[in-house]
Amino acid sequence: MASTDNTILDDPIAGDGDDSFTGGQVSSAQESAIPKGGFFFAQNMDFDPFGRLETRRGARTTAGNVETRTWDTIATNWNALTTYFGNNLGSTPVDACTYFATYVTQYIVIAQGGVLKQGTESAVYAGIGGSSYSGTKVYFAQIANRLYYCDGVGALKYIDSALSNNSISAGRVTSLTVTNQGSGYIALPAITFSSGAATATSILGYGGRLIGATITAPGAGYSSTTPPTATVAAAPSTGTNATVRVNITQTPSQPCFLTANGGRLFCSTTDTTIPPDTLYVSDILDGESWDLLGSSLRVGGDGDPITGIYSWFGSNVLVFKQRSIWMVQADPLVPVANWNVQIVNNRIGCVSHKSIQGVGSDVYFLAQDGVRSMSKIQAGTQTDVGQTLSAPIQDQIDNINKAAFSSIASAFYRNRYFLAVPTGANTTPDTVYVWNELTKSWMGSWTGWAPRDFCVTGFSGRLRLNFADNTGKFWTWDDYTAVSSETTSQFQDDTSTYESYVVTRAYDCQEPLVDKLLHGVQVFSENRMTDSAVTAYLYLMKDIAGTWTALDTNIVIQPSDRQKRVVKNLISRGKANVWQFKFGATRWKIALPAIATTAFVDPLKTELSTA
Repeated sequence: MASTDNTILDDPIAGDGDDSFTGGQVSSAQESAIPKGGFFFAQNMDFDPFGRLETRRGARTTAGNVETRTWDTIATNWNALTTYFGNNLGSTPVDACTYFATYVTQYIVIAQGGVLKQGTESAVYAGIGGSSYSGTKVYFAQIANRLYYCDGVGALKYIDSALSNNSISAGRVTSLTVTNQGSGYIALPAITFSSGAATATSILGYGGRLIGATITAPGAGYSSTTPPTATVAAAPSTGTNATVRVNITQTPSQPCFLTANGGRLFCSTTDTTIPPDTLYVSDILDGESWDLLGSSLRVGGDGDPITGIYSWFGSNVLVFKQRSIWMVQADPLVPVANWNVQIVNNRIGCVSHKSIQGVGSDVYFLAQDGVRSMSKIQAGTQTDVGQTLSAPIQDQIDNINKAAFSSIASAFYRNRYFLAVPTGANTTPDTVYVWNELTKSWMGSWTGWAPRDFCVTGFSGRLRLNFADNTGKFWTWDDYTAVSSETTSQFQDDTSTYESYVVTRAYDCQEPLVDKLLHGVQVFSENRMTDSAVTAYLYLMKDIAGTWTALDTNIVIQPSDRQKRVVKNLISRGKANVWQFKFGATRWKIALPAIATTAFVDPLKTELSTA
């Protein structure tokens, strides 16, 4: 605590303040109880690599700002470009988006208005012929050069690398299971199907035993519930006959929460005639082949509905339910029916499949009581609930519209967990809460963004965070422009400016019991933009009264000013027990590396009037 003598008043001056804000937003606590390095609230603020608060970068939509060249033919530095993906999506809400990268091409796939659309490097969006879905929920998962999708209403479908839409053809022969190997075969025995056009070639092993079969023609039109039979030609008189069982393609009814892991697809179902804790699993590298009986699991078997699925490390799959979390060890060398299914926690569940994100080796998700971390859950017992990651902003989490949990979207990108939520009476996301994984703290809320879905693209190896919104726009976050090249254009959402500010914690100079005569405040800031000055404002509030008093609404920070120190005398503002500051700007970029305040401490009173 800074202290010095005042030669005029002969009183010591006490100091308080913050030279770092990596403690993040703590809005669910009493303002005077927030630890040093934290702040009460921030809007549209980000951390720079050194933990200093600064205005977030803007996002770009592409209407009227179209890049027509292909990525691989651009000779200039991508960071220097001012053009982005084209937007001819209209005004219909976008329901989902994903990045579809094949061996030779890359696409952005958009689900909008009941059909899929694709965009390429040349920024042209076009409908994918034959594609369709129902409702507003679309789930994507990629295996090899196929992008599978479902909507929880209709059947599973996929698009291939040629962007051709395909329906799943149930009723094809996928394989034969040898139920009796027989013995003594000298030549490959013929395999005959009881009906249809399917054909297969047998595989013999040691001792003339049938060890398998290769499907040479899968046929079509077989009943998925009553497959045909197959007969293996008789063995020589000295041997024994082999027998086989026919496996037919099936498709899950009303699949949802589609996820890929280890070359398989996993999904649940919204079909109310099926137990809601059922997990379906496809064959390896074949999203068209499902054995609904032999390759499905009742996770927990307690009827607790599955609410999300996540592909974890190795071959492990996390299955989130309303009231519990489970881990499925999807060992490709073990039959599905023999997979190890174990409970992770029986007190915590997940409310939104699209809130689940991998964060390094951890997984974050939204539970009923806030954002939770898998590693923290695993660090406790199976019934320990512990504290949520979102405890510091629980007042904000409590404002999420619980009736619209299914509309939530999230992303993890460059050490930030983005959670887009509907607040108040909104039914689609209108606010984004941002967690910084490096500082392990919340940076506050970002307004002006209304993501229906996020996706991270990697065209030519360049990572970009993108999102689609309720007005039919596809946005790219401009976090990649070098700081040395910053201009006002980096701090607009397209052409719209946005306000950014921070409300500090309540300062008391470590003297909570007595009033203080306010003395002064110093705010440190800067402006690295080269094309415009920034007009910032500074407000004061005493004793958490809810009323802000303007100290200065015209703080001009000139272009390229790397050390702007704003000093304000507060003696005329009278006394307070605690006091806060609000520093921000209605547009462009502000930075807040540090803030310091001073006051004269009153003597301790032995009795205070309660009148």
